[in-house]
Amino acid sequence: MSSRVKIKADGYKSLCLEIHPTGIEFEAWNRDYPDNDALIMMWFDLKDKEDRKAIKNLISHLQHQLQVYEESQE
Repeated sequence: MSSRVKIKADGYKSLCLEIHPTGIEFEAWNRDYPDNDALIMMWFDLKDKEDRKAIKNLISHLQHQLQVYEESQE
């Protein structure tokens, strides 16, 4: 089972997350270039220990930043 989630789109730029049974893919588009689109993709293999660690680290940092921001708004 796969799912594709658009995280954010702003003009000609977008960030998507695609979840596959065997991995997670981040895809960033920048279509501001006049003659060619710029696509950056990063694949995290769920069978790879370092890739799983990287995803957990990303989630941890994002959760922390959201918590800090929310606490500062109170």
